[in-house]
Amino acid sequence: MKYFPLTIVLFAFVCYAQNWSGVIANSRATDWTNAGLPSALPDGETAVNPWTPPVRSTVCATLSSTTTIAAINSALSSCPAGEVVKLSAGTFTFSSGTITLGNQNYVTLRGSGADQTIFKCSGSCGFTWYDGGSQVSEAWTGGFSQDATSVTVSANPGASANRTDVLYANGLTSDNGGVFVCANTSCSTEGGSNDQGQVTLTTGGSGTSWNIWSGTYSNLPTGIYMPNWSGLGSPNVTWLPTATGTGLEDMTLDFTGNTGNAQVFIDDCYACWVKGNRIINGNNYQIQTQNSKNYLISNNYFYGATTLVSSPPGGIDFNTDSDGLILNNIGQLSTFYWQGTAVDDVLAYNYLRDAYSNSGSQCYPPVIVSHEAGVSFALLEGNETGSLQMDDIHGTQNLDTFFRNLASSNDPPYTSGCNPGAIQVDGYARFMNIVGNVLGSGTTTNYQSTSSTFKSTPIYIIGTDGSAAVTDSLAFSSSLRWGNYDVVTAATRWCGNSSSPGWSTTCSSVSEVPTSLSGYAAPFQNPVPATTTLPASFFIPATTTQLSWWGVCTNYPTCSTSQTQPFPPIGPDVSGGGPVIGNATDIYGGHAYDVPAAIAWEDLPVDTAYQASYSVTGSIWSGGTETLTISGGFPGGFTPKGEFQVTGKCAGTFVMSSSTNTTVSYAASSNPGSCTGASMLYPDVRVFNETVYSSASVDGTTTTKPSPPGSVGAAYTTPPQ
Repeated sequence: MKYFPLTIVLFAFVCYAQNWSGVIANSRATDWTNAGLPSALPDGETAVNPWTPPVRSTVCATLSSTTTIAAINSALSSCPAGEVVKLSAGTFTFSSGTITLGNQNYVTLRGSGADQTIFKCSGSCGFTWYDGGSQVSEAWTGGFSQDATSVTVSANPGASANRTDVLYANGLTSDNGGVFVCANTSCSTEGGSNDQGQVTLTTGGSGTSWNIWSGTYSNLPTGIYMPNWSGLGSPNVTWLPTATGTGLEDMTLDFTGNTGNAQVFIDDCYACWVKGNRIINGNNYQIQTQNSKNYLISNNYFYGATTLVSSPPGGIDFNTDSDGLILNNIGQLSTFYWQGTAVDDVLAYNYLRDAYSNSGSQCYPPVIVSHEAGVSFALLEGNETGSLQMDDIHGTQNLDTFFRNLASSNDPPYTSGCNPGAIQVDGYARFMNIVGNVLGSGTTTNYQSTSSTFKSTPIYIIGTDGSAAVTDSLAFSSSLRWGNYDVVTAATRWCGNSSSPGWSTTCSSVSEVPTSLSGYAAPFQNPVPATTTLPASFFIPATTTQLSWWGVCTNYPTCSTSQTQPFPPIGPDVSGGGPVIGNATDIYGGHAYDVPAAIAWEDLPVDTAYQASYSVTGSIWSGGTETLTISGGFPGGFTPKGEFQVTGKCAGTFVMSSSTNTTVSYAASSNPGSCTGASMLYPDVRVFNETVYSSASVDGTTTTKPSPPGSVGAAYTTPPQ
């Protein structure tokens, strides 16, 4: 049987009103300030906020590029808690082996910077947190109610406190018209695992009674998050071996040719992090989480595939976790997605772009997607991407929130692509909160498609998967939409009731607030918000004045100039924004600025080490578009997209507006003449170091520039924490 953790941790919280109070009903949301690193680790180290790991400046060992994986593992095992194993500048090359970060708690493995420490790992190799310890599982017999802070199991597991635990149950096949966790073919297109879970940390107990984590909230779930736990579905609690407080930082991880399932596997882990890395290529997943709680994935740069392959690896795969924070990452040719059984995760201020189709016409778009059953109480905030999706391919979703995202409904920065809608809420994705987003593109022509009608290129797809193979009217009627700007309406929609702005004009007197649900859905109805004033964030406390990633160096690596975006950067109350990257003009009414990760991507230099050269054998200009013919076409029949350079004739840096296996097109206001004989360089992977980001005030008035990291290949001081 597959087990899924419920992790329980004891923290001290101040009771305060939630940022979203007055907009979202309590039954439909949770306290997302709990996501990310805890303020205090069990060893006494502290984190000033959920996105900043404890400061560790003492280096217990420094290893050169001639080292072995065995030597790295030995150094990690013997390093004292609170210290760092440092990898020097250089290229570390391995063909097999696994680095185990769980061999010693409270230790960081840190490179000298992602532009200086290159970890090349082909074959079957990678990183894991799991140390191979044993697990024990017992049937869960009592303590099912939402907010419960203790559980009863059928027998003494012989486990100890302070281990990550999984509360797990099989999903149900019978729909009661409320929260529904299901993955058979009656509720999904392909079926999957019927899983519901929560990862927690045991705080004490013995015998058959165990305490689980609880916090002090404002009328919100504590302990057990979801309201639908019961004795059905064969629930159990599994105690797992736990790695605690370990981090992987500041190196390039090049997994070209790797054959492992997950290159970086954050498994059985509490308060761990992956930060400041550039992760390139790989097989299946570049990062995967499992059985982990309160982890952090931030300030990383993911590139899916530098060579055209049949299936590029997913950037991040979330599988059985709770309270994760995925923040300020760049995903190029990359997808961030849940594989199910996750609760209370926050994905925020990530920038996803670029896509391609393979020879079988499969499309790989930039998207944040929930792909399996059991994802609940997820918050997607401030992301800039092509599409946000809760799909029904392998199961159902419940109680997720989209806030202040920019979703273009295509594959940025292209004028078309394989993303069908800006926000896609498939059948049986219920009780979704869609608030304060900016949605659509120049190719979006319809406002919505619902369970009974499907229209192409819509802003919203709700209640259907597009083919209408699985439909669910409750997915549509239970969705809350409030304060979203879309390019089809060309207005912000506050569609609640007759007292709402634009009720008879913009809203056509149709409410988009689920005020009157019935039966088992009734507890999740939402009153019409009494305000059109939205908070800046649903997870960053209103008292926060500085964000450590908000300032962006604009002339890396010198970093003598920087840029600070307004905060919040996206939403109906934002003015003066645009055009965002990939748009020649502003199409969002000034309501969207690029997020810091997008600014960083735009200004970082290209790493020519990853570029291939293609000969241009022909060119034609027509109506503002230049089309180049590539000698022999692209390998494997693939269709690329992205930024590229032309050298020689027609030299410059361009972005493909469209492409085939043998041609690429880009915007050119005037005829450049014949480009035959030129060379095309592709792809444009960025040089990266997390020092491109620095602390800045959230109102955009001040910024502290990062220290120059030095020339590529030279050592430099430890990046700021």
